[in-house]
Amino acid sequence: GYIALVSLLFLSALLLLASFSLHTSLFSLRQASSSRYWYEAARSLSESCADYALLKLKNDILYAGNELVAIAGSETCSLGVVSGTDTQKSFVASSTVGTVTVTLSVTVAIPDFTIVSWK
Repeated sequence: GYIALVSLLFLSALLLLASFSLHTSLFSLRQASSSRYWYEAARSLSESCADYALLKLKNDILYAGNELVAIAGSETCSLGVVSGTDTQKSFVASSTVGTVTVTLSVTVAIPDFTIVSWK
């Protein structure tokens, strides 16, 4: 009886440890999945914001930027000040989703609006 009781306690401890390890692994996996989702959403918002700024520049070469833009309802991104010369303009587009912030720096050639840099 004594050996069976000790064996049962030992097996219970092992099962408890295994279940704790599994729970910790699943929590880490879920957290990594959330971070990936937040990154993709923030990147998409920043790209949409950059596209918005390019359209504004195309319609008005004197567009100054420096605004908060509503994208997809309640989501927002921020556009930095548009700077540059008569032949090249640069700006920054940034958005945050969850705990992840993505910032894009864009430079465009004027007057043909070819992208010089998008990073």
